[in-house]
Amino acid sequence: MPYHVGIDVSKWKHDVFAMDQDGSVVLKPFQIRNDSEGFSNLLKSLEALGDKAGVRICMESTGHYHKAVNGFLTDNGYSPSVVNPYLVSAFAKGLTLRKEKNDRADAIVLARYSLEKGPAPGEAQSDALEMLKSLTRARDKLVRERSDKIVVVTNCLDRTFPEFTGFFEVKSAAARFILANKPDAKSIASMTPAFMEKARKASHRASALRIQALKEAASKTVGRPDPAASAIVSATIPVLESVDEAIEKIEGEIKAIMSGLEEHVSSVPGISVISAAAILGEYGDISRFDNPGKMLAFAGLESSHSQSGQADSHGKMVKRGSPHLRYVLMNVAITAKNWNPVLAEYYAKKHDKEGKKRRVALNHVAKKLIRIIWKLQRDGVDFDASKLR
Repeated sequence: MPYHVGIDVSKWKHDVFAMDQDGSVVLKPFQIRNDSEGFSNLLKSLEALGDKAGVRICMESTGHYHKAVNGFLTDNGYSPSVVNPYLVSAFAKGLTLRKEKNDRADAIVLARYSLEKGPAPGEAQSDALEMLKSLTRARDKLVRERSDKIVVVTNCLDRTFPEFTGFFEVKSAAARFILANKPDAKSIASMTPAFMEKARKASHRASALRIQALKEAASKTVGRPDPAASAIVSATIPVLESVDEAIEKIEGEIKAIMSGLEEHVSSVPGISVISAAAILGEYGDISRFDNPGKMLAFAGLESSHSQSGQADSHGKMVKRGSPHLRYVLMNVAITAKNWNPVLAEYYAKKHDKEGKKRRVALNHVAKKLIRIIWKLQRDGVDFDASKLR
């Protein structure tokens, strides 16, 4: 007789419960620590149930907390199922009208989910795709941090030397070099020829004439001296440099992983290797999606559907699933339509002819891209614009 085991995973401990095919309790709820002794106790309890093939274990995908116990059980001959927390939550709401949420109850729900839904064993994500997911999410956070720091520096310059950004963007190498050493208008106005030459060499885009013009503008700026703002600029520029180095290192890791994958997403004009990595990392093995509609649902880009009696309507995007994936897809939709005439025409149809708002029209482009990506990955072919309709 099959046994269904629910394991509610957390950082320091895991709650375990098991029932048989009839729903009778065979292992009362108990806890194990997230260490070798706890794992050993778990293994003894599971072995007491008999044949490993008949022990069906279910746990939620919890970021990285489930990784250790899932790997341990797999190494010991079991085949755990790692399921989507949202599906389990929706299932739990159908079991009772009472609002109950605790680790013991969650373990029982997971066992019930295994009994009634029979989820397939294993995780869809390969190690490489899981690494892409972690790396691209970390990169996204760093890129946002870099943007925040640039805003901080720009706001300070608006007070002390507002003309600066008319000559150089804060993100440029020349601007970074100058501001790291000369964080205010007074010091920039006193730049020596030798320093100016170093600033010119810091970026191939920085001409000597522009740097000279910056120096002259600094001597007659309308900004006001602000020691606090200058101190913030001086302290923030090194942080920007450090974040840039971290982003560059992570991007190197991403590109190394992508070079070893058989993927076709980056063959679409307008989708960079980094964006393709983010899409693949979030979706995982695309072959597990039977149709592109399921990929739309996974990204939360499908529209809500309400039907009751004679009324039948579609509303806004449901926005379930990965917000990071939606963010990437919507940004990729912008670049893809700029690079591909067919997608540009499709966008124009939605925006200009049908009168849809820009964001809504881009959402339609993103949906079309998902269908393209599904087709490319399923058939194992690169993008061919002549076949796009």
